[in-house]
Amino acid sequence: MRLSTLTTTFAILTLAIFPAASQEAARTIIPSPQEDAEIQALEDEYATAIVAVRSDLGEKYLNALKELQVAFTTRRQIEQALLVKIERERITEILKTAPLIDAPSAGAQPQHAVTLDISLAHCSGGARYDDDRRGIRKWGTIGATALWDLDAEIPPGRYEIILRYATGPNEGGAFEVFAGGADSVQGSIAADPDADWSTRRNMLAGTIVIGPDTRTFAITCTSLERAYLWILYGVTLAPPGTWDQMEKSTAETLTEPPIP
Repeated sequence: MRLSTLTTTFAILTLAIFPAASQEAARTIIPSPQEDAEIQALEDEYATAIVAVRSDLGEKYLNALKELQVAFTTRRQIEQALLVKIERERITEILKTAPLIDAPSAGAQPQHAVTLDISLAHCSGGARYDDDRRGIRKWGTIGATALWDLDAEIPPGRYEIILRYATGPNEGGAFEVFAGGADSVQGSIAADPDADWSTRRNMLAGTIVIGPDTRTFAITCTSLERAYLWILYGVTLAPPGTWDQMEKSTAETLTEPPIP
């Protein structure tokens, strides 16, 4: 992506995140809702449209920053990659205090778990789905990504991210999970000399908010301990408290050690 395009996107996003001036002008010109019910309806329609536009801009901007950071890292332009990383962290902090989408209320908690179909992930950066292993392999580069299109019928709310994976001796690294452009979670797999590619394990990667306009879910490799992060076998978005109720001894030994 060209720098000019990135700068333009950022400028538009800034206006979308901080529309206070335009809202003040609207309050000056438009009568109060008590004076005109029709104008109130128009204001509600306008507010809904703004939420949709802001959500879309935020997701596109953060995705563009992620791609730019990966590109700089691949070219060993570490200083530029660091600057982009700082910008991503800054925008993430802004979204925590002024989210681009209406956050679900505390009472709007999901009631059922949603399991993403591993075979339907859009893989990039070297990662790929293996029909024989029924998992996503080749997480051997920073920036390797698996992305899913979310069903619009998934109820908004806060979900636990439960991952099913396998890793090898002293393998592992760090990863980041994205729910559209509005929320993200960082996680890691510690290097373990006793780890075995033939053993699948579950882990709680954290919790993430799925908003009413969230349409994508992605996992990206951000660092490597050795050669590979993992083989990813399962992704479940579960209601809060699911992990605490799970049997933690759910390791599954395979009959055939897979190739990462």
